[in-house]
Order: sequence, then structure tokens, then C-alpha cells
Amino acid sequence: MSARECRSSKEDRRSSRVARKKTLSADENAPFAPGRTLILTFESLALGGDAVARSEGFVFFVPYGAPGDTAEVEITEVKKSYGRGIITKILNPSPSRITPRCPHYLRCGGCHYQHIDYASQTSAKKKHVEDSLARISRLSDINVSDTIAMSEPWNYRAKTQAVIGCRTGTGAPVMGFYQRQSHNFIAMSECMIQRELNNRILNEAEALLPRYGWSVYNERSHQGSLRHCVVRSNRAGTEALVTLVSKDRDLPRFDHFCDALAEEVPEIRGIVLNHNPARTNVILGEECGTAWGRDYIHEEASGIVYRISPLSFFQVNPEGLDALFLVISEYAAIHREASLLDAYCGVGVFSLYLAGKVRSVLGVDEVKKAIQDARTNARLNGIDNAKFLESGSSEALRNFREEGRHFDCALLDPPRKGAEAEVLESLMAMKVPHLVYVSCNPATMARDLEALSARYSVKAVRPIDMFPQTCQVETVVSLEYEGGD
Repeated sequence: MSARECRSSKEDRRSSRVARKKTLSADENAPFAPGRTLILTFESLALGGDAVARSEGFVFFVPYGAPGDTAEVEITEVKKSYGRGIITKILNPSPSRITPRCPHYLRCGGCHYQHIDYASQTSAKKKHVEDSLARISRLSDINVSDTIAMSEPWNYRAKTQAVIGCRTGTGAPVMGFYQRQSHNFIAMSECMIQRELNNRILNEAEALLPRYGWSVYNERSHQGSLRHCVVRSNRAGTEALVTLVSKDRDLPRFDHFCDALAEEVPEIRGIVLNHNPARTNVILGEECGTAWGRDYIHEEASGIVYRISPLSFFQVNPEGLDALFLVISEYAAIHREASLLDAYCGVGVFSLYLAGKVRSVLGVDEVKKAIQDARTNARLNGIDNAKFLESGSSEALRNFREEGRHFDCALLDPPRKGAEAEVLESLMAMKVPHLVYVSCNPATMARDLEALSARYSVKAVRPIDMFPQTCQVETVVSLEYEGGD
């Protein structure tokens, strides 16, 4: 063998060893490579709705799985310590797995749990709360009560926010929603968690829109007019408010559209044109113009009448609101001579309900229209011991703290991002004896409870299933001041 052949042979052997090493490395990681298939058994449900499975210490998150399922899963994404996948075949279904009612379920992003029986949904939501408290707050020995279930887990949503898209082939405006985790449009004639009146209004509006030649907004090019159609209705089904969201401030012949729609649906009490010219995924702009009727409807809950306008926040599930009222009343530890602070009060939903049980209520919210509605609602109900302040909660509580104001109980119902740190610090500095924390996000709730644990102890936690068929859960927490430095 020549020197050249020897060198070549050594190089070939070296290359072969490198190739074998690379192959071995690839083979070791191959089971978790995108495109590969695994057989997984799902253990539980994650906070965002995905099923959780483990393989060789690696965690996988898979949509539309049910705890107890054994399934064939195709890996779609791999990170350092976890992966994602999609179900390609159910090999052994879980006892909790059921057939979804909605034909759009596997595409639409509105629901997460239609493939799971309702009892299992409420159990999963209790576990969401427990896991968040254990993982994020690191608070021990907190007992979470069973989730309060709804008697009607379908057609419960009083507020529908439909996307206006283009019908394939004709380009005509059509109502629908976005696909799961995307902005891909899905045309839908019915949503099974929305109220039947809301669905009927959307269908009638869709039938009328092509007559007027208005263009549909394109979020990529920022061209076109029609963006969303928002419908609110009351629990009695006697009043509805329609808000059409447009990039343009005016739509030609919009008054004709309003007359035609109101004639088709006599329950409509008002039609509003909302101007949203921003390049944003926020649905409503700040400017509303009433085009037909009035810009509000009335809702009744536990004997209190509420006026709700297009920009006002109000709970979307009236049955869930009744449950919230009962739990909050139990947890607030209030009495006839008590003074109550309601931070993030919105239109005064909780303030007005509790006003009849205490000496005074002060509600705080930074949304001007919400405070206007809260004051109107107080007048509607003849309630004179509830006052409302237009202010950010941080600023208001900082001022109360400096003034030495005293409250016997404070109610917090912050947005999904949770309460501001200064709000929590002010409550602790003011030594408010009782706190009731209402949350729609277990993760931020757990974070805030850990901050409050410097002065407060958690006495009770109760999840409420305000949003059946979805992974969302409302939680009410009772806290008592314990002192300390």
C-alpha cells in the first residue's frame, strides 16, 4: 500500500468515525426531533389548555389531548427542556374524552376543552389554580375548593367579538373568528358558547353587509374598513347592543344598514360605529358614535340593574356573576358599619351589589366611561352610599395611604396582567384588615398573592367556571391581615 493510499485509508477511517459519531448523536436526539412520531400518554392539562405528557424526562405540550389518552403524536417543535406536538391518532381514548359539539372546534381558537366532559373540565381548572399557587407563589398549605360549575355550559356568553373577513370566492364581508394561535380567518355562522340572540344578530348583519359595498380591513396592508362586529345582549334576551368597528370614521349609508338590521332583529336597542384607525390587534378604538337608538343596554343581576355601554367591562356569563356575588359576599367579612374599597371597579358591578351590606363603598377605575356608567348605575338603583373615582388604582391608593384613609375591606379585580406592585404595597401599608382578590389569570394571581404574603395570609380560594369549554378560570381569594415587618 502506497503512502498516498495509507493516508487516504486513515482519512477514510477518520471520516468514518466522525460520521458514526454524528450519526450516533443524531440517533440519540432523533426521537425528539421535529417530524418524528412518539406514543405518549397524557397526564394532565396545562394552564393554556394543552395536554401534558412526559417521555424520558422531556415534557411535551399537545393541544386537544385529554388526561388519560394514549396517542400517536408528531413532534412539531423542540426546545431545551420541552417540546410541542400534534395528535395524529388516538390509540386509547381517555374516559373523559367526548365528541366536540362544534364542527369548527379543531380549527377555531375560541374553545380548548370541548373534547373533554364537563366534570373533567372543572376538575382541571381547580388543578390549574393549585399548580399556579405551588409553582409561582410558593405558598404552602393553601386549600383550593372545588370549582363552582355552571348549570348551562353552552350559549352563555353575553358578549361576542366577531372578526369580519372576506368570503372565499366573492370577497363579500362574512362573520367569523380566528384560527387557534393565528390570525387565519374562519367563517362561522354559529358559535356554541355565544348566546343564540348574538348568533342571530351576526347572521343578519352578515346578510346585510354586502349591499353597501364597504371593504373589509386587511391587517397586513392596513387597508379596508370593516374590522369587527361586537354584540352584547342581556340575560333576559330582551336587549342587544351592536357595535361595528371600522378603520374609517364614517361609512356611506350606515344609517340605512342600521335601519335594516334593527328591523330584522327587534331586540336591538342601539347600533354604534366604533372608529379604530390604529394598526393593532386591539378590537375597539376609543371613539364611538351612536348611529341608531342608544349606546347602552340594561342587565340585571341579583336585584341590581346595570347600564352597559360599548367600552365598558362587564362579566360575560350572568350565571357565573351570580356565583361570584355569593362567594365575594362570603369572603369579604363585611358588616353594616364597614367601609369598602373597590379597586378596578369598572361599571360598579361589585360595588353596587355590596353597597347594601356596608356603610360606604368607594370604587376606583381609570376608564372614564366605566366610571360614568358606574355613577349612572348607582342613580338607577337609588344607591347613595357608593361613590366612584376616576383614577388609576396605583395613584388613588398612594393618595389614600398618604391621607391615612381607612377601609375595613378592599376588593381587587385587576385585569389579566394582575395588580400593580404599588397597589399591593399601599394595601399592606394601609393595613386593610380583609382583602378579596378576584382573578381571571391564575399565574398573575399567584404572583400577587406571594407579594401580599408579607402581610396577609390566604384563608380561602374558590375557582368559578365563568368560561366553560375554555381553559380560562375565575378565582376568588380571601386574605386577612396578619401584620409583620
